[in-house]
Amino acid sequence: MTSARSTPALQRSVRPFVVTYQGKSKTVDLAGYYPDDSDEGIHVGDDMAVTDAALQSLKDQYASEENQAANTLTSSAPSTSAASASSTSES
Repeated sequence: MTSARSTPALQRSVRPFVVTYQGKSKTVDLAGYYPDDSDEGIHVGDDMAVTDAALQSLKDQYASEENQAANTLTSSAPSTSAASASSTSES
């Protein structure tokens, strides 16, 4: 038995795709097979490699920003060795 619904023709093309991680976004050109009337598509082979690379880039950027923030907090905090040295000299 065959379906009464017709299947839309898919064309190989490239569409913009937004990759988001922790509030940061990158738009990449995502190759795939797409119907004319929808943004949903079928991706084969290495089509998704560009999204994987964009996601990894966003993760690296986030980690770098987190490390910078942690270093800023650490460098502005009083030194624990100086605090312990002053407490031992007062005893």
